[in-house]
Amino acid sequence: MIFKNWKSKSEIKRESAKKEIDIKHLNNRNVIADEITNVQLDIIDRLKAENNELRAEIERLKTENLTQGFECVGVSAI
Repeated sequence: MIFKNWKSKSEIKRESAKKEIDIKHLNNRNVIADEITNVQLDIIDRLKAENNELRAEIERLKTENLTQGFECVGVSAI
């Protein structure tokens, strides 16, 4: 009964080696996940910047359109 949970030195080494391999795999997955997250954040930043540029262009075009509208009204009134 006392030796029921007893493991040999070779079993302990084998289990320890397997656990080390599992830890390495998990660390590799974490590194890959971090790299994916960084790529996603870069994409988000670029899309935000592009969105801001497009908003500015829309405002510029709205202003230009309004200006042209006033010019047309002014020309037709003359």
